[in-house]
Amino acid sequence: MPHAFPDEIRRRRRPAELRRTLIATSRRLFAEQGYQATTQKQIASIAGISTSVLFRNFGSKAQLFVDVVFEPFGDFGSDLLAIYSAAPATVDGVPERQFIVGIVERLQPHRAILRSLLSALQSPDGDVLMEAMGRRIDVLISEVASTVSQSAPGRWRIEEQSEVVLRLAIGMVTLMIALDDWLLPAGLSVDDDRLIEILASMVALDGSISPSNRRGPRARRAHGAPMRVSPAVAAEQPRRHSDEVRSALLVAATTLFRENGFSATGYRDIALSAGTSESVLYRHFGSKSNLLAEAALQPFTDSFQAASRRWTAMTPEARRARQPQVIAELYSTFVANRHLVRVLMGLAHDPTHADLNALTARRFEQSFTTLGALSVERARAEQVTPYEPELRIRSVVAMVLAAAVLDDWFFTRGDEVLAGSRVVAAMSALVDRGRVVQ
Repeated sequence: MPHAFPDEIRRRRRPAELRRTLIATSRRLFAEQGYQATTQKQIASIAGISTSVLFRNFGSKAQLFVDVVFEPFGDFGSDLLAIYSAAPATVDGVPERQFIVGIVERLQPHRAILRSLLSALQSPDGDVLMEAMGRRIDVLISEVASTVSQSAPGRWRIEEQSEVVLRLAIGMVTLMIALDDWLLPAGLSVDDDRLIEILASMVALDGSISPSNRRGPRARRAHGAPMRVSPAVAAEQPRRHSDEVRSALLVAATTLFRENGFSATGYRDIALSAGTSESVLYRHFGSKSNLLAEAALQPFTDSFQAASRRWTAMTPEARRARQPQVIAELYSTFVANRHLVRVLMGLAHDPTHADLNALTARRFEQSFTTLGALSVERARAEQVTPYEPELRIRSVVAMVLAAAVLDDWFFTRGDEVLAGSRVVAAMSALVDRGRVVQ
């Protein structure tokens, strides 16, 4: 008997039931196959409907995907109201901890969908999805802010700077879940009590943080591309040192990935633009994936190696004073390489690029080793015992990544992206919250 979708079956489904079926079917397919490999026809076929019914309910695959991503939040606002209303006024940190737990509980079971969302950044619908996600997150944060401020007047109030903290917290937890293989030690999950305590200690929902007045860099969406070296000019150049050739390949790859995209950029294109040969490219990087990871993450690694060298020459007082600048430098590094990091996020979480994801995870682990040494040196100089320094460092990087690379998700209010100076000030103020064992 041929497969068919009889009208009488379709008529029997109520709109709410049909919507639940479509969301459940889509969630499974997006999680298993990724965004690009999942087609509207496939979703409709497995859900037992026609594509016209799918369009009538959601309008497009992109809109269906956004609804699938946001469906777990459900009644998050009303749940928070109950938490805040019941929180004892004498117990510090209860609302913050429950807030973090609430986000984790809603997002952790849907990690695969969040990773599919990252992979969708490189799809033709990427811009549409980013804009839609930004609008939905902005509405969610407004609802949460209203809930928190109204639930217990005078105790837990959302002020202007506290809204930035809300955005930082949501972004930090989301990336901890979606990028757990980049950001967390092996064997630890984001719902571990140790990590929950760290994340909660870095959140202040009552406006109690005192952000620095030091101005940070302003976030920007477009970045100037390095100058491309033409083959004709390269041929006239004297023989270059190996490090110069490697640098030229990174500059060329960065430019071409930004202009043409990763898939449309060939080995020969990069080699010609760098004024060298494909064999030299292979000798330095081995593959285009390695080259992408190097181009996206090397500035991040270099930034902290330089900070570590400077750190050893400073007095403890100078180190404490310099912390906001360190956060600002990390933020600026990711902002300057925002496009490439987004490409890396998208490709590494595509099921067909598992090797790139593993490489990226190793590079992050190396950077965390450098950051850990810097943190230990600071604690020794200040004669304090830091609280879970390794997990705190990883949480800080997640927070900065969310602010710098996914600002159009987490830091868009209406049609504007919040100024980088405000975001950096809030991050700098949160980094030391609960850092030292009491």
